Amino acid sequence: MAQNGSNLAGIMLGLLRTPITYDLRDYLYDQGYQQSYCFIYDNPYYTAKENPFTSLVNRVYGNVFAQYKFNDTWSTSYRLGVDNYTDERRQIFAVSSWGDDIGTVGQINENVLTSTQIYGDWLLNFNKPINDNLELRATLGHNFFVKKFDDSFLRGRQLTVPNFYNLANATDLYASHFTENQNTAAWFGEVNVGLYQQLFLTFTGRNEWSSTYEIDATNNFFYPSAQAAWVFTQPWGEGKPEWLDFGKVRYSYAVAGIPPAPYNTRTYFNTPTYTDGFTNGLTFPYGGQNGSSISEIRGNPDLKPERVIGNEFGVNLVFLKGMIDLDVTYYQQKSVDILLFRPVAGSSGFTSSYENSGEMMNKGWEVFLNFKPIRNEQFAWTLTANWSRNQSEVLKLAEGVDELDLEAAFASIQSFAIIGQPYGAFYGSQWSRNDEGQLLIGANGLPLVSSQTGYLGNPQPDWLAGLRNTFDYKNWQLTFLLDFRKGGSIWNGTWARLNQYGITSETDDRERTYIVEGVYAPNTIIGGVDVSGQPNVTEIDARTYFRSVKGDAGGATENAIEEVNWVRLRDLSLSYHWPIKSAMTKLQYIDFRFTGRNLWLSTNYRGVDPETSLTGAGSNVGGFDYFNNPGTRSYLFGVSFGL
Repeated sequence: MAQNGSNLAGIMLGLLRTPITYDLRDYLYDQGYQQSYCFIYDNPYYTAKENPFTSLVNRVYGNVFAQYKFNDTWSTSYRLGVDNYTDERRQIFAVSSWGDDIGTVGQINENVLTSTQIYGDWLLNFNKPINDNLELRATLGHNFFVKKFDDSFLRGRQLTVPNFYNLANATDLYASHFTENQNTAAWFGEVNVGLYQQLFLTFTGRNEWSSTYEIDATNNFFYPSAQAAWVFTQPWGEGKPEWLDFGKVRYSYAVAGIPPAPYNTRTYFNTPTYTDGFTNGLTFPYGGQNGSSISEIRGNPDLKPERVIGNEFGVNLVFLKGMIDLDVTYYQQKSVDILLFRPVAGSSGFTSSYENSGEMMNKGWEVFLNFKPIRNEQFAWTLTANWSRNQSEVLKLAEGVDELDLEAAFASIQSFAIIGQPYGAFYGSQWSRNDEGQLLIGANGLPLVSSQTGYLGNPQPDWLAGLRNTFDYKNWQLTFLLDFRKGGSIWNGTWARLNQYGITSETDDRERTYIVEGVYAPNTIIGGVDVSGQPNVTEIDARTYFRSVKGDAGGATENAIEEVNWVRLRDLSLSYHWPIKSAMTKLQYIDFRFTGRNLWLSTNYRGVDPETSLTGAGSNVGGFDYFNNPGTRSYLFGVSFGL
């Protein structure tokens, strides 16, 4: 899409590379072709007005529900639902745009995505108080889920007539089609036991089947869970402290399963693509000939589900007649038999194999607090806070594999799963240092880049928090949410590149020389003298300093890693409830609401907005910033009617 970061037609690439003295608003020559300051980067005005991306989504969803009650003890129900959408996407690259596959020849991309999900749930319920001290509830159920996905893509390149965006106007046409089907079914049960209105036990079991396993492979997996909760204030009765209203402790154990992704049990033929790293490359049909090749991913008929084994302990306390409600949870989740693409030797004819190979641990804390300091008939103030901290660690990968590339931003930095490190850890180029951690400097005054890549940071935050204040006065309500983040690494590739171009505020101080703090590397000779280990005193000019030390013209990637904190006003809403008391209408009330989102941000990040990622919303990792678009600010006004 033209508006994404790090592409030649991106808004930010051309915008931030342009001097502030250049007027980008004059973006067209008289002949209708674009006028841009930067060669091979589109003028951002040209992208916004001449390279439109449209998405037309038609969605239908809903369900039917039927319930029958046999008696006070037994009942049954069935729910059948469907969720269907079609997304018609169209991306245009005008003639003279650099965003198309070839460059400046014009292109039309038409993409139709169709998704259909059908699900059904049957429940048989049993609910019977055995006596005053024993209550029993049980459920037996069946579930099925059907998913169908279809992706049709059409591309037309080299437009004959500018500004005529019809595939018939394209010289080079290409089409592709992808379908994916997946079915699952399961029987499940749940038993709840309540004892003396204080001890509550829950046991569940789920037996699941999935169409993504090989036909003759094991396809019958059971996932149990158990939970115990004790309301420890119940035995005290009237004897409990006045300041304590309610207290409960709980523990749960659960196993959940994730079936393999479709079409990975066999090795298929597909259409090969040969790329150069800068364009979409060449693919079949080519020169009037069609062709297929064996997939570079080796299928595996022995796949099992990925399992997540969780243990959770929690405490819930309510104080001062409901004024304070506190809930604290500690959890530990171990993922085993993780499904991943394991690298294999190229001599095998494949690049990877889909296998159950990894193990990972996630553990952390979650705290929830609801506080009502003021409550009366006309005014109420409610404060809701939450805090969470998660720590992940990769415990195991495939046999003989210590690290696995998850996603790459550029050759200089990638996101890895590495044994003993957090999931998604940044690894990339780094400066050479001695045992004391001092930079090693060469004879030219520049720090040396290590020949080995190393750990640069963890993109996951140290902790996250939210604080919502809600004020109710008569029929008015004002509520806003403050969002907090502490720690976590982001690769600010935008800042490094702009340093190279001399555009950041740091580069204003350019009328002097710089000395990089560090010591000379071993075997460094200056003027015939060995200065190894001595403090660096070699001056370098500002251009070299900001390009090669602070920038990305040969410097180490670690220089662009930032530890990020933020406080942001996530949303603010003001509403008014207007009750209508009239016998002349069935209308009961009208609600008016104004909402603003992403209204304010305070951060130590040197970029635009740290809540961003070059790899997109569908990525498993984040923290890459390279000329990404900033987040959007929105204002909404709504009216609702009640009957």
